[in-house]
Order: sequence, then structure tokens, then C-alpha cells
Amino acid sequence: MKTCHSGGAPGADTIFELESLKHKYKVCAYSFKGHNTKSNNKIVLSDNELNEGFEHIKKTNKRLNRNILNAAPYTKNLIARDWFQVKYADTIFAVGNIETPSTVQGGTGYACSCAVDEKNQFISLNKMIINGIIMIINQINLKSMKVFQN
Repeated sequence: MKTCHSGGAPGADTIFELESLKHKYKVCAYSFKGHNTKSNNKIVLSDNELNEGFEHIKKTNKRLNRNILNAAPYTKNLIARDWFQVKYADTIFAVGNIETPSTVQGGTGYACSCAVDEKNQFISLNKMIINGIIMIINQINLKSMKVFQN
């Protein structure tokens, strides 16, 4: 079954979830104990899973040249769950702001960077302006890409 792997965050994650459900996709919104998400498709990650995710984040953190190691535990868990969105995905779609020609800002940037680090696949950052909103679509392994239509 086709699956949308999400962080359950407000904004793009919510839109991806809603559109996926409309098209009969399974949705996995990764979360953790103490995380507030409105997603009805929440999968709570264990401490061991969060530790696994954070090990991957530490690797990509070096390449991104960011300082996540001294972040609060809640922030570390938010970023660690990004790994699980990448780990099980065939295709990655992300909405975010471009930081440099090869990186995206924030937690979305960690997910995209993990995809590059772990899946050894080229990420292409394409800007698309839709209704005045700049969307960054990061496509990895396009064999399963499908465009949603209303």
C-alpha cells in the first residue's frame, strides 16, 4: 500500500496527510511522548527509535554545519522523527525555504539532508510558484511519484 510518511506538523504535513487520505494512501505521522500533534494517524516512536533517528541526525548535522547537539530534548526529538519519514520513503516531497543552493532551512532541511546522506541519491531543489507561494519540491527516486489532482 502506498504510504505518506509525515511529521504530523501543522502546514505542509497536514496538507500532505489530508490529500493522501483522500486518495486512499496510508498515513504514518511520526510522533513521540509529549509531542502535540493534531494528526489522527500518529505513530509514537519509542526512546530507542528516537535514539536511532538522532544518530542519523548527528551525521547530517555535520554536513549542514548546524548546532543541534545542545538543543532541548523536545527539539532533538522533533528533528529525530524526521529520520523515520526518510527511512521508509521511496519519494520525498518537502515544502520549505532554501537555505543554500543545496540545503533547506529547519527540520525539513534535516529530513532532506538525511535522504541525501542515507539513500545516496541526488536531491534536486525546484522552485515552483503556486498561487504566490514558493514551494520547494525535493524529489528522490521518482519511480513512485504521483501528482495529486483536485
